[in-house]
Amino acid sequence: SALDRAAILQVIVASVTALMDADGCVVALADPWSGESELALASGVWANAVGVRIPPGEGISGVILKTGETYLSPDIRQDKRLFYGEQLVGIHNVIGVPLRAHDQTIGVLWADRSSADDLQPRAQYGADDVRLLETIGEITGNAIHRANLHEQLHTYAQQLARVNLLGQKVTKTYDEILIYSYLGEAILEIMPHIAEVEIFRPLSTSWQRVFPAAQNGSRVDFESRLPEMAEIFRQVLEQRKLIIDAVPAPSAPEPSGGAG
Repeated sequence: SALDRAAILQVIVASVTALMDADGCVVALADPWSGESELALASGVWANAVGVRIPPGEGISGVILKTGETYLSPDIRQDKRLFYGEQLVGIHNVIGVPLRAHDQTIGVLWADRSSADDLQPRAQYGADDVRLLETIGEITGNAIHRANLHEQLHTYAQQLARVNLLGQKVTKTYDEILIYSYLGEAILEIMPHIAEVEIFRPLSTSWQRVFPAAQNGSRVDFESRLPEMAEIFRQVLEQRKLIIDAVPAPSAPEPSGGAG
């Protein structure tokens, strides 16, 4: 497909390497879920770093993502902001430009010129090179944005089909536990970025875990064991939804008395 992001990245990396007389090129893409940036595709000495994830705001890629400004260095080895995944042997003269789409910085495009020998350095990148890579970056950002939209529409269609399938399955059974199982499995499939799903139903004095199946039927008395969690559950029932950053951990048991 013309909107295949992987194919777009391959074309961009090959084009930058040729047009910029570069020894290496890398595309770092921002992860909207985690805030990290990932070295998605690369050539030259960058190639072995593909897949490296840089924490939010870390490294020079993080700086470019935050500021949206072009970076040019005659010798990147002297920059103390380097993240370990950016500290590659042989990289000296670099340009990094932001990849933008609809006023958002979605990634960073890098080109580098290495020196086989510090005594015989390559010609340095200059203003014309910066303008060329910025132009390529604008094209790349828009192309990746269109590819992302295409992937999102495809994902949405798959999710909708899965929701329809869930509806068909739950209408064919009166088994409440089985319905919860269908629901948990569907959530994990529709939202793959979610690491874990637990489903509870309220009882008179406790909550019953009904998904996942391995823990099916176990009862938890949150009121006495974890009152903070009980309060969260009450808010969910009242508000119909609740998003929290961290689930409170169970309190340590009271120390039992013993012979002194």
